[in-house]
Amino acid sequence: ILLANYTDQSLIRNSVMYKIGEMLGILTCENKSVDLYVNGEYYGVYLLCEKVQVHPERVDIYDLEKENEILNPKNYGFTRRVKSGTLIDETIITEYQYVRNMINPSDISGGYLVELDNNYYEGEKCYFKTSNGNAYVIKSPELASQEQVEYIARVFAEMEEAIYSPSGKNSKGVHYSQYVNVESLAYGYILQEYGRNWDSGSSSLYFYKDLDVNGEFTKIVKGPLWDCDNTLGNMVKLRNGDPENNP
Repeated sequence: ILLANYTDQSLIRNSVMYKIGEMLGILTCENKSVDLYVNGEYYGVYLLCEKVQVHPERVDIYDLEKENEILNPKNYGFTRRVKSGTLIDETIITEYQYVRNMINPSDISGGYLVELDNNYYEGEKCYFKTSNGNAYVIKSPELASQEQVEYIARVFAEMEEAIYSPSGKNSKGVHYSQYVNVESLAYGYILQEYGRNWDSGSSSLYFYKDLDVNGEFTKIVKGPLWDCDNTLGNMVKLRNGDPENNP
């Protein structure tokens, strides 16, 4: 991907944050600043960067999307938005959308690439929302069946409910550490706080979950790191509408 970094006049914030993330052991995207020429015409400085996607050289998890494509060689059908039903009654999920008329592989426990995206989720094929106001887009498989969306939505809902709880446990009495790799979550949080990324609570936060192994649940991992041009003092939102309160 060629990132313009157009909100960052220094053109280095993404690279700096990716480097810090790499030092913390967070999955990041390889990148390099380049001068872009098209047909001999200079277009400026861009960041040549890996795309966040399921791939052996990137997010190395089971490729459920490829399985879906094999089992569903024709048109998958249309999406359906759901605002009531068993999943919504039993969890903090308030709404979700899936692709109809799909055949599932025998194991749908992974792999999933999910993005917290409260801003643009409605333009995506498959997503789910929680009562805390969070919207998650399923980036891979991009076209997910009802069973797949309901599976990963339930996992995230139970995890999020536990995280928001004062005890760290959800209504089932399960601690959030049983759902997510806590170290990846902690380092991801620390990096966003260090970088003062005001965008981090609303979009571009990625998570992934691999296939379960021998019936044992594989935990969610925070990452890869993405979209860090509004960090390190860039585009700081006004506090109480007063520019004087902004460092």
